[in-house]
Amino acid sequence: MATITGDRGNILDVHFTNRSSIDPLRVITVATPVPEPLTILGTGTALGIAPLLKRAYSKKQNKKQKDD
Repeated sequence: MATITGDRGNILDVHFTNRSSIDPLRVITVATPVPEPLTILGTGTALGIAPLLKRAYSKKQNKKQKDD
């Protein structure tokens, strides 16, 4: 007999009533995907560098307009 309990339905209680020790048991759970740490680091780096590059490009454009 198997019952699912818990406030989020995340606890599986299994009670074997058969004497066979080779009965198969398979539990499939659903997990929410979590981004890898390097993905988070890469995104943070890109977001941090973008304003710096924009500022450098803006300064270069302003200098070029003053020279003309």
